[in-house]
Amino acid sequence: MTILLVSGLTLEKPNSFNRQLTLLGAALKKQGACVLLTGPSLEGLENSKMAVDAALLLGYTDQFQLVQQQASHDFPLFLWSQFSRAPDRSSLMPFIPVPLTAKTAQYIRESGLQRIGPIIPHGIDLSLYLPLNRDEKKACRAAWGLHNGLVIGTVGAHSRRKRLDLVVKTIHHLKRMGLEAELIIKTDRNRSLDGEDLEELARVYEVLSSIHIVTRELNEPELRSLYGCLDIYINLSEWEGFCIPIVEALACGTPVACLPLQGPGEIVPYDRLFIQGYRQFDENGTLLCEADPEEAAKIILHAAEKPAILEELGGLGTGEAQMRFDIQEVARQWLELIKKWA
Repeated sequence: MTILLVSGLTLEKPNSFNRQLTLLGAALKKQGACVLLTGPSLEGLENSKMAVDAALLLGYTDQFQLVQQQASHDFPLFLWSQFSRAPDRSSLMPFIPVPLTAKTAQYIRESGLQRIGPIIPHGIDLSLYLPLNRDEKKACRAAWGLHNGLVIGTVGAHSRRKRLDLVVKTIHHLKRMGLEAELIIKTDRNRSLDGEDLEELARVYEVLSSIHIVTRELNEPELRSLYGCLDIYINLSEWEGFCIPIVEALACGTPVACLPLQGPGEIVPYDRLFIQGYRQFDENGTLLCEADPEEAAKIILHAAEKPAILEELGGLGTGEAQMRFDIQEVARQWLELIKKWA
């Protein structure tokens, strides 16, 4: 079986789409499939004479116009999809959408499309993301320049939608509540494209000494050490269709605090750290949520007072990751689906 993996983003730069497809491709090969990986312009396929059984496209419909023009309809085009609202049905007609979560599946059904694949989530390599033991955690904290107090962390691009500003403000509120916590942020840049400067924000809120900002690329062992040294992982994005960093944090045994919404709220297997304080607003038909950082701080403060609960939640998260998000299981689900359509 030959499967074409098509990223909606160019293969020239590292990004979450390419990282996920590369990982899936390796898992598919391990299970006997032949895999061709390409970007939206179908680079690298000019000289390939291999017959394709299916194409798996990761991205958004407007990224795949060239695929629609060039791909033979002798094989199905699966769109591994996430949506923030009901999509235009006509934009989905060439594809068989395969939703990442139940919420995206609901949006696709609301568009009126009848041909929908099963829910298949993103996956991670569970051999790389594992909980740290006590000595490993202590060593990793030292390596990251962290101390022995409560450590909170988050991973994500520095864009408006990720709301890293609210994470910084959460540390400010924790400090006002009397809890000295440290925050480590793994992101792509200190200053976002719209001009928000994380260091300046931390300075304004008087928490600069409590914040560590990491902007360099991290390999898998470094990411595992970052997740593993945290007491709590926090996500305050306005919207997430999925959120791979949350899965990685869960696999490493780190409890996750997030909003009980699409993506994170569908991934995290417990509600003890759901942040209920938030403001909902509509942006061009997409329902977004702005978390209240003071409410987030209260949830974290309450959890920090009960280490046994954090340990219990860490174990629940690890179990959930092993059961639902193993990349080998994700690959198996894809092969099963493709065999039905090939």
